[in-house]
Amino acid sequence: MAEPQWGAVREDIDAPAVGPAFDLLADLDSQVSSLQELLGTDALPVADLPEFATRLHSVLTRLDAVHHCAVAMVEASGALPPGPVTINAWLAHSHRVDRMRAGRLRRNAAWLAAHPATAAAFAAGAITAAHVTAMRVVADATDIRRAAFPEFEGLILEAAANADARRVGQIMSVWAETVDPDAADDDADADYDRRSVYLSEVGDGWDLRGWLPGLLGAELAGVLNAFMERARRETDASDTVGDSVPASARRADALLDVARSARAADLGAGSRDRAQVAITIGIDAAHECPACETDSDVPVDNRATSVVASPGVATPGVATSGVATPGVALLAQSSATWAVGNGSGQGQLPRCLARWATCDGDVTRVVLGPDSRPLDVGRSHRVVPAYLRRVLDLRDGGCVIPGCDRPAGWCEAHHIVHWAAGGVTSVENLALICRRHHTELHLGRWVITIAEGIPVAVPTPKRRKASSRRVHDAGWHRKPEAA
Repeated sequence: MAEPQWGAVREDIDAPAVGPAFDLLADLDSQVSSLQELLGTDALPVADLPEFATRLHSVLTRLDAVHHCAVAMVEASGALPPGPVTINAWLAHSHRVDRMRAGRLRRNAAWLAAHPATAAAFAAGAITAAHVTAMRVVADATDIRRAAFPEFEGLILEAAANADARRVGQIMSVWAETVDPDAADDDADADYDRRSVYLSEVGDGWDLRGWLPGLLGAELAGVLNAFMERARRETDASDTVGDSVPASARRADALLDVARSARAADLGAGSRDRAQVAITIGIDAAHECPACETDSDVPVDNRATSVVASPGVATPGVATSGVATPGVALLAQSSATWAVGNGSGQGQLPRCLARWATCDGDVTRVVLGPDSRPLDVGRSHRVVPAYLRRVLDLRDGGCVIPGCDRPAGWCEAHHIVHWAAGGVTSVENLALICRRHHTELHLGRWVITIAEGIPVAVPTPKRRKASSRRVHDAGWHRKPEAA
């Protein structure tokens, strides 16, 4: 194809476009009109409507693939009409979409042009534009991923053909963590920095919004679900009609109940118990934690053993998800996952945060078979026993990070060498750290050692980099536009 020549247009811009392609478009437009007329009659039996809608969606998906191809050709040729100076501006104007959607369309189109196998699956209707976005956002993020993607493209497409776009996004996260673990940890680090909650007075009310990483959001969801369930039982007991109250209103009531309970309660008592969140992680994941390195040779096999950890409460069962294809199963084996224990919500968990979540809490050993089904489930046990916890409370008195004033009741017990990496659960290998700094430590921002029986915490260059990012980057709280 010729080099881009921006502004290259037909000589007579006002004349109608003609040719075989436009003839086909005219025929297609006529067929659409016929379909609309048909739906206005009784010619289509009610029993056939679901099948009709499904087939129509498949046709629309294939047309969307043709549309993406056309957009890629426009960008490659530079054949823009007079006026717009960029293809994004032209797409926003001609397609009547906002700049974000225009940019996503252009990036997807260009990426598909460079990945013919994915483009062919899209053209066949096996995947949708949402699948393409989920694949591109992850695969095109770093040079390492771009180089590795062609090797795994067929396997990922096999999984995508049997999964929705959200599941494909999770699979891609697992793949990225496997082929580019350093960047995956950096992504988790950046996600943690984007946690935010805004509460603003608007008119006669308040506007509440924000964003939380997967595991932190799951913990909040678990707490709110528990309060919502308690309110439901109270409503049932009083024979009050509550079904008409929308879930959003009941969730708002639950959030207010949490705030009132926190205000009325002794926050130091029992605050170390967290929401019911089940985490599934391969037993060997701790070995790759920079904060948990050890020379211990511990035999592990993540194909046979997993840990189901519930940070702070007993786990009701094993967090598992359905496996649609061998491709999904293969990719899923290398992943840690989180799931809300008392409601909907699940997702992938970066390994660095999985190690944080299993550092203290209740842990259940689960032996898995080759098909990822549990064969044996052991009894849950507390990682740090109560008697050791009392010793840590007396020795450390609170968070050991310099300048942090969080009391012992607000802290978690951190294994300096993770227990799954051969570290012992003893006073000499434990330190109290508040939730925030414990998360930061497993993101590589702090290093803790024991000097003369006392924990000593030192910030790493990564910690200083993160602090600089929050101070100088005005958009630190915003989710990067990756789609």
